[in-house]
Amino acid sequence: MVSNNNAVYKSMYSWGRNSCNEITTSKHKSKSIDEVCSILIDREIVSVQSGCKHTLMLTASGKVYTCGANTYGELGVQFCHKLKGPLCVTSLLGRRIVQISAKGCCHNLAMTDDGSVYSWGSDCFGQLGHGDIIMSTSAPTEINSLRSKNIISVHAGGGADVGYSFAVTKNRRLYSWGCNKTGQLALTKQGQPQPYPKLVHSIDNVHQISLGSFHVLCLTSRGVLIWGKHHSGPNFAPILLKCFTFPEVIKVEAGHNCSFIVTKNEVFSWGNNTNGQLGLGHTYNVDEPTSIKELEDRRVKSIVAGSTNITCLLYSGDVLTWGYNGFENRLGHDELTEAEYIPREVRRLKDQNVSEIMGGSAHQFALVNKR
Repeated sequence: MVSNNNAVYKSMYSWGRNSCNEITTSKHKSKSIDEVCSILIDREIVSVQSGCKHTLMLTASGKVYTCGANTYGELGVQFCHKLKGPLCVTSLLGRRIVQISAKGCCHNLAMTDDGSVYSWGSDCFGQLGHGDIIMSTSAPTEINSLRSKNIISVHAGGGADVGYSFAVTKNRRLYSWGCNKTGQLALTKQGQPQPYPKLVHSIDNVHQISLGSFHVLCLTSRGVLIWGKHHSGPNFAPILLKCFTFPEVIKVEAGHNCSFIVTKNEVFSWGNNTNGQLGLGHTYNVDEPTSIKELEDRRVKSIVAGSTNITCLLYSGDVLTWGYNGFENRLGHDELTEAEYIPREVRRLKDQNVSEIMGGSAHQFALVNKR
């Protein structure tokens, strides 16, 4: 599940919330997309991952750089509350990191080239996976129980104070740990925190997994599974979405109480729609997967769900956004509208040949390949 394209990015555009310097370049608390990040000078960035108010960057040489909020030690340093950065996480030097994950708001996961997994940041629910629950740590620490498990990817999820984590093995099984209030670990009906990784017996043949704030989407050989928070209560057991088959699904994306599935010709959305984040042209909540008309036959490559703002990348390189915008300019448009209810092209990125999009809850990144 770790990307094997080894893409090195020559340019990185950022926009959205910057109250804690999570997008690294501007002195303003929020910023327009017309500023280009300067952090790539002399560094070959291959991945960017973001939490609520912090950002992680991975270089081709396996180094990790951080910037933004450090309330729970999520930057991997002890001496500051927030950092404009980026600053190298020196405690990881000597280990070649090949994948990072920070979607869990305030905790991070990093995997080395030999499959070792490190975690740091908030640990209120045992999401760091070390067997005991502490408040937080700024020291990246190996999760010993995952040794010899042949881990190929790691995934941090959850919202503020509800962090949880998953790891995928070489034989496509899942380990989960952390907060289980809404059944997001797919383990038991008790809903108790799980402070160390535990095998999820009910799921195999995993091809993709996406962790939202309180629920999970997983693409398997059987099709798309969903579990966790539901409007009727917690779903501790995975449910198969029978309307989707494995070969037709390109990507699954779980957001903050909303979900997206990308197929060859369509994008489907459902869930909370208070700010128009489903892209359906209205603000009514939707219980069933519904096709976004404006994206039909647009050949969608990727989609990233922030807290209430959505970013979409087409194979053409065009970027579209919708949902809540507000004064932070989360959508990256020239004018500060309150919200957009249908996908709208980000004109500042037109003809930039964007190859990847990444982002946090309220700040986003668009990356352009070096080769």
